[in-house]
Amino acid sequence: MKKKLLIIISTFCLILVLFVCLYIQSDYNLIFKDKDMYTLNVSYDKVQDAINDEINGYILDRSISFKSPKVILDPYNNSPLSAIIIFSTDKITGIKLYVNDVFMTNVEKSLSHVIPVYGLRENYNNKVTLIDDFNNKNDVYIKTAKITDDNFYEYSTTNESNEYLFVNSPSGKYVIDNEGYISWYGDISSLDIDINSDKKIYFIDERSRIIERDYMGKISRTYYNDRYSYSSHKITKTNNEMIILIDYSNVILFVDYNNGKILNRISLAEIFKSIDNNFDLSDELFYVNYFDYDEKNNTILISIRGLHTIVNYDLNTNEISWIFTNNEIFSSKFDKYKINLVSGKYFYGQHTPILIGNLLYVFNNNNFYVEEKNDTSSALIYEINGMNAREVYSYDSKYISMWYGSFYQKNDIKNINFGRINNGDNPDYSVVLDIDKNNNIISKFKSDYLIYESFRDSFYDDVTPNYNVVDRGITIVNDKYLNKFKLKYVNYNLIDELKNAIKDETLVELLDDRFELNIATTENIELFFIGSKYKFYNIDIDFTNKFTNQWQNDINNFLLQVEGKYAIYLKIGKKYYDTNLVVNVY
Repeated sequence: MKKKLLIIISTFCLILVLFVCLYIQSDYNLIFKDKDMYTLNVSYDKVQDAINDEINGYILDRSISFKSPKVILDPYNNSPLSAIIIFSTDKITGIKLYVNDVFMTNVEKSLSHVIPVYGLRENYNNKVTLIDDFNNKNDVYIKTAKITDDNFYEYSTTNESNEYLFVNSPSGKYVIDNEGYISWYGDISSLDIDINSDKKIYFIDERSRIIERDYMGKISRTYYNDRYSYSSHKITKTNNEMIILIDYSNVILFVDYNNGKILNRISLAEIFKSIDNNFDLSDELFYVNYFDYDEKNNTILISIRGLHTIVNYDLNTNEISWIFTNNEIFSSKFDKYKINLVSGKYFYGQHTPILIGNLLYVFNNNNFYVEEKNDTSSALIYEINGMNAREVYSYDSKYISMWYGSFYQKNDIKNINFGRINNGDNPDYSVVLDIDKNNNIISKFKSDYLIYESFRDSFYDDVTPNYNVVDRGITIVNDKYLNKFKLKYVNYNLIDELKNAIKDETLVELLDDRFELNIATTENIELFFIGSKYKFYNIDIDFTNKFTNQWQNDINNFLLQVEGKYAIYLKIGKKYYDTNLVVNVY
């Protein structure tokens, strides 16, 4: 009898559990019903791992030969003018690489060859020539598609250098070869890219992550920090394992390359205030747009565009070495830091100041934030001796470059970018000039696009290693975040609230892989990501920090760590709102 009763009770409990599960599932489906679905890829690693595994399969296939190599154009789907050529040889040999009859590099000796090919022209049947150590030759043809929509530029040159013209535009990053063809393209929205001696590209992506990527398009490191939203104007990787960049509050940050931690920060705003508490720090004027780090001397040059000011800061003593400015905003309390201009002219709205030895190179916009000033822009070189400066070179153009500009010198060639030329009623345009040591124009590039920066560089060193597809990408996330979002079970009262939530599609928008909140309120806001089995994440949104947008970082970093499908709800004050969005994170 007891056994029969136990069976009846067990059966009843099972039925009750099934009923509850069906009820819960019904509620769950209701929460997800009739919503707009967005799919986000928030991790670069998994996509790349699959690509690397496929490529590695070809590398291990010894039947792929020198005469019949495997060619993979744009293997990572974001560098359409790059390719990998794979083959094996019976004897160890190096490979000489030519692209369109131009010698590029010697590739290291090996039995297994994974040749990185850069400098392919768009919309062109490119000839890539491979020559081994035994004078065996193979011409491989790689057909590329048209990338750009129209003929947006003109290029002419008498420069015989094989170095390419790298153009950094808000409309995209591209490279021009010496015959005027687009030979590399990267759809990178970040204003600044920095290409270092390690042949890596460093930039800030749409989710404020620091990205390390190569010309082939493979991402090797991704950094996410919970405290800062990074600016996209300047970022560089040093030889002593640091990444330096600017955050949105105009602070220079020094980030450990290996673990992503902040090693140091320089806030000129705080330093200026400590010298003179009445110093004006209005956002429009106090705008840091560039720095130049001297690794040998451990000093950093910092440009404040709106103040027409360059500061040289000594990281050894943590003190200002000098301030080069003609701005009356600096009171007499700053006199001991000011450079004395012995001869020449001052700069205004400057870009890309670089100190090499005692020579200071500056692109002089000459009109930014200066009322009724209509002088042309120029490239200037000053000689700094102690606290005195004198102008030793000036290239005075006919162009008025409004917002952008850059000035770099390599060997005897000066590369000057007039990045946004104001032409009255006509559309703005840009001009890049190469100037030889006799001040003659040897190259001219004119574009309908705005150009933030330009410089000359090459894709290869003298000897190039075989391309490494084995190394996996590394995502470096601040440790705080790993325990910040606690998984919770939603209670039924909240479920009822959510089921009856007011729908308002204007509260949240998904743009690419970023959330945008269209809310004008000072009330406390909570964001709910409702997942399967009624598990959910809850994020409090803080609008108080307008520079770092910490709530935006919270949301984006949450997405970086989770996978699955989530319905999105908001709680503003005591009311719940249905955003009518479901995000599928993978």
